[in-house]
Amino acid sequence: MLHALPPSYRRRALTQVEALIAEAEKGSARHPAETGKAKAQDRLRRERRRLALLRRSREFLLSDEFPAVKARRRH
Repeated sequence: MLHALPPSYRRRALTQVEALIAEAEKGSARHPAETGKAKAQDRLRRERRRLALLRRSREFLLSDEFPAVKARRRH
């Protein structure tokens, strides 16, 4: 059985996700929370979703819940 993510990949991916989270947090801090324009609100909503997704990715990488993957035979 092969494991989905080797430890070296997990470390590298975690480092990259952490950098993206820091960048996203910095970007969302620049925008005021109470903006009146629909376009600005939409942008802020997308940034919050992106940040939530990055945080879930970080939690996944830190967990030990990696499913085992079976190697497939090619015909």
